[in-house]
Amino acid sequence: MTLKVGETELTQPFKVVKPSNLPATQEDLDAQYDLLLRIHQQLERTVKSINQMRDLRSQLAGWAKRTAGKDESKKVAESAKALSEKVLEIEKMLQIPDLRPGWADNLNQGTRLFGKLSELPSAVAIGDYRPTDAAEAAFSSIKERVEEQIKRFEELVTGELPAFNKLAAKTGLDAVIVG
Repeated sequence: MTLKVGETELTQPFKVVKPSNLPATQEDLDAQYDLLLRIHQQLERTVKSINQMRDLRSQLAGWAKRTAGKDESKKVAESAKALSEKVLEIEKMLQIPDLRPGWADNLNQGTRLFGKLSELPSAVAIGDYRPTDAAEAAFSSIKERVEEQIKRFEELVTGELPAFNKLAAKTGLDAVIVG
């Protein structure tokens, strides 16, 4: 570890040691760390996908609004709205759109996959022991269902978005991109 204050740097190696009164083995703690890391990685992937969905919906809403009511680009508006609704349906499986902190949206509409996934770390890290089989099974089940929705979104982006962009290009509009 290095401590830097102004121009002065002090470096001292250190080792994290398990307390001697802890009944868990190092393998148990490593298993707990591994599961927590896998949950974190899945949460990160899920958040990135949700953000991409929301960005795509925003772009599509913009094109739909700008092209609505114009005869030459009526199909663009209709296609943007239809594609946006498909993205929204996928997002709804992961997270309640426009979830407001402090409101009872979760209670009224049920906890979605992202909410379930984000609750797992507290259950896994509650003590110093190997994760239970139930925790591993819950993570596997939720991850599988989340990945199914992410795959649906990726298929929509690679399958339907290029067709929308071709339609938009025919009317002189820029492409919608997923970042």
